[in-house]
Amino acid sequence: MENPKPGTLILMSSSLVASQLFFDPKPWLAVVLAVILVSVACWLPFIRGMTRAISQMTQAAAQIAEGRFEVQVAGRRRDEIGQLGEMINRMASRLSGFVHGQKRFLGGIAH
Repeated sequence: MENPKPGTLILMSSSLVASQLFFDPKPWLAVVLAVILVSVACWLPFIRGMTRAISQMTQAAAQIAEGRFEVQVAGRRRDEIGQLGEMINRMASRLSGFVHGQKRFLGGIAH
């Protein structure tokens, strides 16, 4: 065992956290908790709207990939996600026109 070094004890506490002389974490924890709650309350509706719109577009793209071109994405948004929804609708209608035109053309050639 090492020899203890001489020193002078000025202050002693049974715990660093329990003593209000060093640091009291309770007010800081309350502030951090309040900031987290306000942040979640503000961002949750925004994030839910984004994920709902992206999920709807993913489902529409899957239906278009399967050949069902009558699918439409609700275009209520005025941001980039809304523009993407409008382009998916436009793409579906153009693909539907191309496929129907191709079927008419092949039907006309076959007769």
